[in-house]
Amino acid sequence: MTTYAPKTLLRLYKTDNTYVCTAVVLNTGQVYEVKNHDGAEKKTYDSHESWKAERGADMEVRADETKSSGSIRGKPDANWFIDHCGYAYTQWLLNIMREGTPHHLKNEAVRDAFNNLTETVNKYRDILRPDRSYYSGYHKYYIYNIEPAYGVFGGFPVHVSARPVPAEYGEEVIKTAYKAFIDLIGPDVTAYLKKKNGQIQAARDLKYNAKMIIKFDGRSRKLKWELRQIDFIMEDLLGKKAKLEEILKN
Repeated sequence: MTTYAPKTLLRLYKTDNTYVCTAVVLNTGQVYEVKNHDGAEKKTYDSHESWKAERGADMEVRADETKSSGSIRGKPDANWFIDHCGYAYTQWLLNIMREGTPHHLKNEAVRDAFNNLTETVNKYRDILRPDRSYYSGYHKYYIYNIEPAYGVFGGFPVHVSARPVPAEYGEEVIKTAYKAFIDLIGPDVTAYLKKKNGQIQAARDLKYNAKMIIKFDGRSRKLKWELRQIDFIMEDLLGKKAKLEEILKN
């Protein structure tokens, strides 16, 4: 009996080599179906054999050979968001959802759209290169990280490294897959990024204002001391003036 390591990505094909569905091997040895095109319920099976038997005994199970050791890239989310391509950007998308919009992690449509995006990009990973990581560090919460106006792929930050570019490299396919995902999470994620970025900016401004308060409080106390000295001098001068005027009168 064939066994597969946890997190191995499996696909079912008909005898005519037509793709049917995709599943992931869980840590328990069970198999969870993560993608299909026939609208069947995605559920957990006791083994890949039972998965195959229910789907059709004449089908063939194949481990995805595009992945090292037949396993998926990255760690599956608890709700089976699978980062097939393993780019920092797709990991950023997952982390933002976990951090700011966790309700999306329970949405099957969001999960399927994300898995389809990363699987689509993974098909072309040999000729795609991630763009600069504007979505990390200082820029982690910038709204333009999910704006469709940026990037060759309608917002997905990769570029094609092959020259000449193969006609079938799938730019429109990736754009479509990315847009389908962003359309689902965009409004909520944008709202969270605005809120988070506003909080970060407020914290920076508060820190700056605190420094300015200390700075100008010091100046204020210095000026108050100087004013007191001027008052003392003025009082002394006015006293001397009165005495001199008295002398002149006599």
